[in-house]
Amino acid sequence: MIFCKKYGTTLILSDTISNRGERYYIEATATLYNIEADANGAIQKVENTAYAREEETKKGMDGSQITGTASSYARKYALNGLFNIDDTKDADTDEFTKQTQGNEKIDSKFETALRKILLLKE
Repeated sequence: MIFCKKYGTTLILSDTISNRGERYYIEATATLYNIEADANGAIQKVENTAYAREEETKKGMDGSQITGTASSYARKYALNGLFNIDDTKDADTDEFTKQTQGNEKIDSKFETALRKILLLKE
């Protein structure tokens, strides 16, 4: 991502699978690292975790597809929480596409969120 390079950060997404009772859950964690060490030599990070439950079955999908959709969902919400993104407008609709024509609006929102996380001034 160009913003990660610009601000000296790196973004890592990771998933783990856990079993609770009869159900499987995907735990997705989004971690943003400031790759420049602070005065004490420590690397600062901020992270957020989100969960999604796998459906037992879903018509037309095999097990790997069900896990993949749960992973995508959990990662989306981990990133939303990390960057304080309000997703009341679903990105999969034509309305959203019309409202966000061009990446400039999306890039601007991401940069604003990144600046807040890193406590950078405009």
